[in-house]
Amino acid sequence: MAILSASQATQIAKALSDRVRLQTYAEIARRKEVCVGELDVCNLVSRPTLSHHLHVLAEAGLVSSQRSGIYIFYRAIPERMAAYGVYLLSLANPNIVAEEEKLETA
Repeated sequence: MAILSASQATQIAKALSDRVRLQTYAEIARRKEVCVGELDVCNLVSRPTLSHHLHVLAEAGLVSSQRSGIYIFYRAIPERMAAYGVYLLSLANPNIVAEEEKLETA
């Protein structure tokens, strides 16, 4: 698993700091793949707003998209969230990063 830089972690934190984006990410993460129209959050915000939120999540590396005809399907990238979790844990315990680096080189 790649270790995030402070800049990457900040980008993820900003992406998840919005309630709608956090809810959108959680909904995508619960499923293997989801079409935009299937997201429950569609009832809360307009399509252009949802599109913006999905773009922010994608820029942060949290979701990927694939177009199939007129539909766009989104998937969570669990490795990115796991790396973010490791980064957050490393703030409390710097030894975690050292242990993670040892595992990657082994």
